[in-house]
Amino acid sequence: MTLPPQVQELLDANPKTPPEHTGTIEEQRQRIRRLGDATYLRFGRPPEPVESVTDHTVPVDGGQITVRAYRASTGRSGTGTALPGHIELHGGGWWLGSINELVNEAICRYRCVQAGCVVFAVEYRLAPEHQFPVPLDDAYTAVEWIFAHAADLGVDPSNLSIGGSSAGANLAAAITLKARDQAGPRLVFQLLDVPVLDLTGESMRKAMATQELAPVAHQQHEFEIPLLRYLRDPADALGPLASPVHAEDLRDLPPAHIMTAEYDPLRAEGELYAERLMQAGVHATVTRHSGAIHGTSFLTRVWEPAQEWQREAAERIRQAHLRKEPR
Repeated sequence: MTLPPQVQELLDANPKTPPEHTGTIEEQRQRIRRLGDATYLRFGRPPEPVESVTDHTVPVDGGQITVRAYRASTGRSGTGTALPGHIELHGGGWWLGSINELVNEAICRYRCVQAGCVVFAVEYRLAPEHQFPVPLDDAYTAVEWIFAHAADLGVDPSNLSIGGSSAGANLAAAITLKARDQAGPRLVFQLLDVPVLDLTGESMRKAMATQELAPVAHQQHEFEIPLLRYLRDPADALGPLASPVHAEDLRDLPPAHIMTAEYDPLRAEGELYAERLMQAGVHATVTRHSGAIHGTSFLTRVWEPAQEWQREAAERIRQAHLRKEPR
């Protein structure tokens, strides 16, 4: 089984020996961050220009976090009308990642411009210093803060969506459950990009054992390590806020679009979640991208399907917001 040459080149550019095995956690993060940024500069498209980028300090339990707002215009048609808002949660296995990483910056800027909304990137605290449910609680607090300060932020509180990549998609899905159960902000849409939704790891390990995923089998450690660092107790993996695919009740959640990759061990759990949402009466769609891998977002300069991936994501967000007229 042969990967597209651009995808194989991306895999070859990254070390086969895990770079997270030496040094302190912070040293590991910095080393992987430098590698990720260099990889994006080599394979990714330059970020879209936007009108403004502003950072906001949000108090959370035991500290504070940054929420960054990307705005492409002051309002629809220049009228100052409140814009839709989209909350974007970065990936990184709950222990890596930042709103400052080049790939995440590019994603937020692109979705801001192409979806016609204010995009909010959330710098939630990371494991293992802050294990489950702290990253989830941070992100949920950010959603509540954006909703409460919508007028000052120039967004319509009745037209907010949420999304994320990988671990960020896990948090996004969990937030919709938490918001439903705690009568929190009603979100109009969720975009789950290569989501990790089964933190027992069983679905991932089963997929990795197949011949189909042999080209990416060397990456298994990248999916195993986050589970060990995020969860205090393996039993937490069975809870719905850690593993949304195991939630008993998926009714009354926002419409969802789930994007999976052909060569991604998380593909099955994402597609199962879409199926379970539909069975619960939630409008859900899913796209499996041929030839793609978990890190396809890094390939937007050199591989047309990676560009199409981002176009699809932005268009789904835009359409979801159009279905909800602003106040």
